[in-house]
Amino acid sequence: MKRFLLLSLLFVASVSDAQFTTGQILTAQQLNNQFALYLPLAGGALTGPLTVPTLTVTNGLTIGSLSPVAANTVLANATSASASPTAFAMPSCSSANNALQWTSGTGFTCYGSSASLTGATFTGNVVINNANAQIQVNDSSGTGHSDYYLYGSGSPFWDWRLISSSGLLQLVRYVSGVNTDQPISVSNSTGIVAFADGITVKGTTVLGNLTGTTSSIGGSSLAAGACATGTVAVSGATTSMAVAVSPVATPGAGYVWEGYVSAAGTVTVNVCAIVAGTPTATTYNVRVAQ
Repeated sequence: MKRFLLLSLLFVASVSDAQFTTGQILTAQQLNNQFALYLPLAGGALTGPLTVPTLTVTNGLTIGSLSPVAANTVLANATSASASPTAFAMPSCSSANNALQWTSGTGFTCYGSSASLTGATFTGNVVINNANAQIQVNDSSGTGHSDYYLYGSGSPFWDWRLISSSGLLQLVRYVSGVNTDQPISVSNSTGIVAFADGITVKGTTVLGNLTGTTSSIGGSSLAAGACATGTVAVSGATTSMAVAVSPVATPGAGYVWEGYVSAAGTVTVNVCAIVAGTPTATTYNVRVAQ
């Protein structure tokens, strides 16, 4: 009996210390026994490195299970080739015009001259290259205006301005940095273009409406061939210009009227009797043609 027990113990000891051979089929118990020598099946902590060809984690890794890294550090591969990620210290990039950018082979860098969304001054050219490229300037209040300024040496010279409430488009002129006038205005409702300061075509000034109305002429008897006379001031009229005249009310039959620029800025109107009579007193509209 004692001899049987001794042989049994020797057999168990030989199994527990057995060296497995290549191609040997192991039972689940044998595998568990071997794994338990290194890490309990219920889990545990390794105090040394673990190297495996591949690793599949069933329930995923939690953030807290990763090894701590320094503050302001990310895991990245900043090399120019395939490599294991390492802790990469992020650059300080917290100013208003800073922006993070990735440089191949270097990693994250900080660009210190980015444009702020709240406004920026560009020291280089801005090019928009796109099909149907657009620039939109919006007055979000709807009650102010939108402007596109053109500066020279730091001072404004011109400003395309849209009046939001009416849609009126103006070209605003600045002299020595001061808003002086609006030489061109375009109505959104009618499309009419107004020129406040006049127009010059090939060196010749195109004047606006050179018009005026005389005081009352007539009311006194005239002999045949005699004339009653009145004048009206028309700024811009010169003696080289022609004049068209029309009465506001008819002076009666048997009378003719004519006008001419008698002096710079002055138009004279004559109402003459073909036969003797008294022309009805009335005012006369004049238009000077350039």
